[in-house]
Amino acid sequence: MTDQSFKLFSPRSCMDAVIAFYRDELGFELTTNTPDEAVFSGPSPNTPGLQLYAVDRDLKKSRTGIEFHVTNFEAALKELGEAGYVIPDSCSFEERSFRIADPAGNQIIFRELMLS
Repeated sequence: MTDQSFKLFSPRSCMDAVIAFYRDELGFELTTNTPDEAVFSGPSPNTPGLQLYAVDRDLKKSRTGIEFHVTNFEAALKELGEAGYVIPDSCSFEERSFRIADPAGNQIIFRELMLS
């Protein structure tokens, strides 16, 4: 795991769903879980971890600036699309990218990593 971690926020009312999303759908490992915070290590050694903080209010859906690189754009799009996480009209086949939203509305970009 890298020393970096992304910081995200979730309404307390949907923390369980957001935790399940990052753990079960994206493969992050839950290392700490308290009523106010969940900490995850990344699914691979070079993936930053996540710190998820509970807040007692609804949040505006927003882009996070987080971008994950995938090696198989079509497979990632299919899997996350079938699970209902892909934001409609966010897919760009030209840029080989799409956006998803976690259950709290945090938006994340997935982009195919182009290896030369």
